[in-house]
Amino acid sequence: ARHNSSPLAEENPWEQVFDDMPPNGDVNQLPPHRRLEWPNLPRGSFAARQGPSGAMGSVDMVENPDVNPIQGMNRSYDDVRRDLARHQQQARAAAHAAGSPAPIFRAEYVFISMGSAGRLDVALGRVCNVPPGKNGAKGVTVDVAVYAHTPPARGLAGFFGSFAPAVNPNYNPSVPGSKKFIRNHQLPRSQLLVLNVQVFTVTKKMYV
Repeated sequence: ARHNSSPLAEENPWEQVFDDMPPNGDVNQLPPHRRLEWPNLPRGSFAARQGPSGAMGSVDMVENPDVNPIQGMNRSYDDVRRDLARHQQQARAAAHAAGSPAPIFRAEYVFISMGSAGRLDVALGRVCNVPPGKNGAKGVTVDVAVYAHTPPARGLAGFFGSFAPAVNPNYNPSVPGSKKFIRNHQLPRSQLLVLNVQVFTVTKKMYV
């Protein structure tokens, strides 16, 4: 004879599982045998093929980043930022020891030259795009988002005051591709005056 279990009997094990869940879904209160584990998996490697696109090199950078970007139970956002800063510092130290140009990293803040011939205007910017695998190249060009400077009321010279993304006066939301903020494309390394500018935020305003 065929045995048919009742739906209630099938639900009981799940009811027990839900009853054993910690209050408010706090996974840190789970017993060790039920916690997710984040093992350090071995890193793969690819031999970059020669070609105009450098596609294999880009794939290797995406699949095997120098810094693990994953956040989890035992790895916080601050841990990721700390590891990233350590990696960038080591990369710059190695480049300096080898007499090579300092690497430029995406999302770092920089001081850039905005002046025309015979005039030097310095602005704060943030690197938006660096060609894959070329951040240490002498002839690299990068895209930089420009920040507008609001000096303090006392009129102190220099970079006292706050910074915010510079608004594009020609922005038109009805025009496809129109950008709300100013971005300079393909800036040469020679226009990046200072790399790794440190910023901080107070009451939603950014300072250097």
